[in-house]
Amino acid sequence: MLQCSSTVLTYVNALNTMQNLSKLRFQLLRTNYQMTVALSDRVRVPQGVLVSGLQQESVLLNLDSERYFGLDDVGTRMFSLLSSSDSIEAAWRVLLEEYEVEPDVLKADLLSLADSLIQQGLLEVSND
Repeated sequence: MLQCSSTVLTYVNALNTMQNLSKLRFQLLRTNYQMTVALSDRVRVPQGVLVSGLQQESVLLNLDSERYFGLDDVGTRMFSLLSSSDSIEAAWRVLLEEYEVEPDVLKADLLSLADSLIQQGLLEVSND
């Protein structure tokens, strides 16, 4: 049986998340999809959404629509910062310090994740 250190697995999970978000970003660009969020927006978890964490991963459940979304450790970190920061840009700046990624790639991936979660009713733009 092949064994890997937790650091290697964490890196692989982070890389897989970034690759999946990049694929989503490419698909959205190909279809001329317009994002519903901007870096200046603040987002929050709406009422009726449950967030359950297991180790470093999360499951988000919208009780109204019964839609759920699973996040790995990187997605969970992004979600945590998105839902607790003053703006998406503030979350982006923290993530830039934590991960070795091109700023524009991270920006696009973070906006794609936020937009996807908003479309699923798992995040909402906050006016406060």
